[in-house]
Amino acid sequence: KDAYKEGEGNVADVNLLLIAMLKSQGVDANPVLVSTRNNGIPLYPTTKGFNYVICMVENEGQYVLIDATEKFSSLNVLPERVLNWQGRLVKEDGTSKWVSLMPTNQSQQSTSLNIKIEDEENISGKVRQFITSNLALRHNKRFQGLSNDAQIKLLEKDKGAIEISEVELAKKDKGALSLSYNYNLSDGIDNIGDKLYFSPLLFMGEKENPFKLDERQYPIDFTMPLKDKYMVNIMLPEGYTVEAMPQSEVMEFKEGTAKYKFIAKQNGNFIQLSTELDLKSSIIDAADYSVFKSFFGKIVEKQAEQIVLKKI
Repeated sequence: KDAYKEGEGNVADVNLLLIAMLKSQGVDANPVLVSTRNNGIPLYPTTKGFNYVICMVENEGQYVLIDATEKFSSLNVLPERVLNWQGRLVKEDGTSKWVSLMPTNQSQQSTSLNIKIEDEENISGKVRQFITSNLALRHNKRFQGLSNDAQIKLLEKDKGAIEISEVELAKKDKGALSLSYNYNLSDGIDNIGDKLYFSPLLFMGEKENPFKLDERQYPIDFTMPLKDKYMVNIMLPEGYTVEAMPQSEVMEFKEGTAKYKFIAKQNGNFIQLSTELDLKSSIIDAADYSVFKSFFGKIVEKQAEQIVLKKI
């Protein structure tokens, strides 16, 4: 009652109030006790093992999980702090059971990158992205409350000598997000003799393999299954022809648990490139670490391969 009157409260106040409101309308809603990621994994249901509570709604064998404290979340899209293996559903009759907290649907990020080579030093173009599910929630939280200048500064971070302008950020249905901006890049080309060298993904490619250890004792946790796609369209500058470009390739890890496609082709005065990282599981076992490290290293190497344009 106090939380309702004052319009504020802690996590339990907010989500238990949501549950009470849903129950008042005949909805089968109950609390799920959670141990957040920084609190450890709950192997057993204990009175001190949980530090968070969310809402679960059941209907005809299906269920959705809701966290009303997270501004940008939606049904079954929980904040990352909550995505910690499993929670304990508690019902009014005193029964309880474990329920999975982990996302089952892939988060998707689709990026369109247009590239125009202005001269031997400068590249300009436009980026358009469409982002869904838990990835959209992550991006929304990054941009929350930022001014336009602050958004530009965040987007320019770690992208080299780039200038970004005309940022447009829009919310879409089911918690999805669209992001677009123009860019000008002054360090994306190496001009050597009569040839131009550049990476087709420019500032958006992986620079190095993040997996440095020789071996690992714990699983790799990507938080969510995901699909990351790029469509790149490169306009050839007048007076140049393609001398070399990366070859198309498909790589696979552990019978399709993860797959990477890299497709490149020339179409008239354009080079068209598409890539897709399809990660079906958010967890990579420690026993598979060295194989996955090698798999990801090959992705980094592929993205680093350069296009070579020769002056006619």
